[in-house]
Amino acid sequence: MAQFAKKTNRRGELFFTVAVGYVKMGPDKIEMDPDLRVREAIGLVFSRFAEMQSIHQVFLSLHSDQIALPYINPRISGQQQVLWKLPVYTTVSNLLTNPVYAGAYALAEPEVGR
Repeated sequence: MAQFAKKTNRRGELFFTVAVGYVKMGPDKIEMDPDLRVREAIGLVFSRFAEMQSIHQVFLSLHSDQIALPYINPRISGQQQVLWKLPVYTTVSNLLTNPVYAGAYALAEPEVGR
């Protein structure tokens, strides 16, 4: 099994879970989560970061406003159940620094017609 996983990983086909805000749509495709609440919560983190320019300030503002963020419990294998909790600093930091969010969530208003 380990050898199969290494070969599959080299081809870029191996991923077991996807970041919160995305769902697997087959063995080699991911899409944004269809759940509007999930997308809006993640989008809020990025819009506050654009305004505040500080991970720490975003964390403090979300926590102060009692805004729960979605997360995936990695201990529940085989399913991607979205759970909600008040933010901790590492959750906010991981969202803002994970490259998977670079295009879809980081650009709040995509430019059209250019």
